[in-house]
Amino acid sequence: MKVILASRSPERARILEDLGFNFDVISADIDESPLTGESVQEIVLRLALCKAQHIHTLHQASVIAADTLIELEGEALGQPKDLSEAKQMLERYKSNFPRVWTSTVWISKKGEVHSNVEKADIILNELNETEWSQFWDKELWKKRAGAFSIFDKPCPLKISQGNLEVVRGINSKWLKEQSKRI
Repeated sequence: MKVILASRSPERARILEDLGFNFDVISADIDESPLTGESVQEIVLRLALCKAQHIHTLHQASVIAADTLIELEGEALGQPKDLSEAKQMLERYKSNFPRVWTSTVWISKKGEVHSNVEKADIILNELNETEWSQFWDKELWKKRAGAFSIFDKPCPLKISQGNLEVVRGINSKWLKEQSKRI
């Protein structure tokens, strides 16, 4: 079965490739602003659902979408706008405990909606000065929710509790299960 991945993320595409999906990538440009009073969990679900619905409406195809945000003290942290914001995010992680939220949505060709939302807690990794320099020099914070990717080498954060799938930005275990049903 062919699907559309509604994401520009190369990591999400790699995960679908690893799962053996036949897919095209068509990104959904939607307003990702949070709504008043919306929790981070609600934001990721709404955004993944909106992306999938947008692409499904345009192409009448099976669509997979995902959204990931970092929650810190109840605030949603997306991708940093610049180096200064990335450094501020990572500095805040020293005294707080960030949580990663990921929602994965699959809309079948018939329009049936299937969704999953999960969380994982992360903590700051102890990097030495050289590793921090490498992280900043390689600009690994760019285009990353919360200024990091679990795949980065060096990675400034590690999972303290929860599922790696959540931190990867799309729930591959859930997708694998759903592919047997859809």
